[in-house]
Amino acid sequence: ARGGVNAAAPSDISACGGMQGLPAAAGPVQNASMVSEGTGGVVNELLVQMQSFDEPSGWQSFVGRIVDNINLLLPAHRQLRRPRAHPTNVMLIAATNRASALDPALLRPGRFDRILTFEPPGKKGRREIIDLMLDKRAHESELDDDHVRDQLAALTTGYTPARLENLFDEALVEALRRGSRAMNLRDVHAARLVADVGLGQPVAYTDHEARLIATHEAGHAVVAHIVAPQRRLEVLTIIKRKDALGLLAHNDTEDVYTRSRSELLSLIQIAFGGMVAEELFFGETSTGPSSDLN
Repeated sequence: ARGGVNAAAPSDISACGGMQGLPAAAGPVQNASMVSEGTGGVVNELLVQMQSFDEPSGWQSFVGRIVDNINLLLPAHRQLRRPRAHPTNVMLIAATNRASALDPALLRPGRFDRILTFEPPGKKGRREIIDLMLDKRAHESELDDDHVRDQLAALTTGYTPARLENLFDEALVEALRRGSRAMNLRDVHAARLVADVGLGQPVAYTDHEARLIATHEAGHAVVAHIVAPQRRLEVLTIIKRKDALGLLAHNDTEDVYTRSRSELLSLIQIAFGGMVAEELFFGETSTGPSSDLN
């Protein structure tokens, strides 16, 4: 790799992706046997290459050795000058989505001079990304409405650009399933459920199970409306998705970075709303509430 960099132009930018593939830092449950010798040498080799960009290339070293041997036969005033190594201006950029797992040796001063962290975009940034992505995808006129796009930006809290791209690609798939070549708002909502929870898997509930699951999810919704009316209720369904037999999706109306004690208590009350509804209407609880606090 070094030879390729040294052979490049005097100024070069080198990108190193997939840094998460390097050996991880030792954790509390990690021991030496968990890190193979083969991968353990990757970090050392990378550090050697990073510190040797200005060293002579293989050809320059070869010529230098010849000059040294010739100089052994020449008097001091006739000594030949060794070829000078030309410095290379190299910017090395590395990327990872698991920075906490990198070997600390890579992050010591002098290795990477600057470390940048890219957080998921805020609501304004998501709106700009949504505009860009919808401009490149077939969609119905309702998705051109500014209010609808603002609504989508609010619904996608925590989404990265790649996740937003996947959302709209999945929305186009939903549109094709219903026989259209352009997505609408309903397709985007359906795609969001697929992306966040999983594909719907309709199953044949017994009458008792259908009433039980519907009562359970309605309990969540009623409690959410009572204790947290400021939250936005998005989806209420008893269609099975992955391990969830039913689902109530509710979210904040704005990006939130801190929560008060009362807000946390409200979220706990909403989580227990399904269990309480089962007890009130059926006299006992099922296994459904077991995952409500996850």
